[in-house]
Amino acid sequence: MAEVLATASAVVGVAAAAGQLIDGIAKLKAFCAQIRDIPNDIQNIVDDLSTLTDVLDFVQAEMGQASYFPSNPGATAKVLSNLQQSSQQVQEVLKQMQAQVGKKKYWGRVKAVEMKRKLDKAALRLQNVQNMLLVSLTIDNRCK
Repeated sequence: MAEVLATASAVVGVAAAAGQLIDGIAKLKAFCAQIRDIPNDIQNIVDDLSTLTDVLDFVQAEMGQASYFPSNPGATAKVLSNLQQSSQQVQEVLKQMQAQVGKKKYWGRVKAVEMKRKLDKAALRLQNVQNMLLVSLTIDNRCK
């Protein structure tokens, strides 16, 4: 009876270790994919920021024209200022990540992947401020 219990517990232990090993391999595979893809991810974000900058320039130019009077120009200007600051924060993180990728191909990419959390935080703030701008501009259009 004791041998049966010992064998059963050994089987359960081996199965648990195998499950942990499989989970670890999956996490390692995902991390390696992030390392491989980080240069493309950085470039995509740089391209998106360039487009956002063009849009911000257009909105600011429209606000500067006599034909466009926001219902609350102070609020809209503040949102635009916050959006520019958030965009600059994302650009700074991207520059740091690009510098890491450029230093040493593999280890630089590893460091860039580690910095991605910082980028995600800055990008989330940027997205929230973009939403505020949309709300502000929508309200301005409805008040006219």
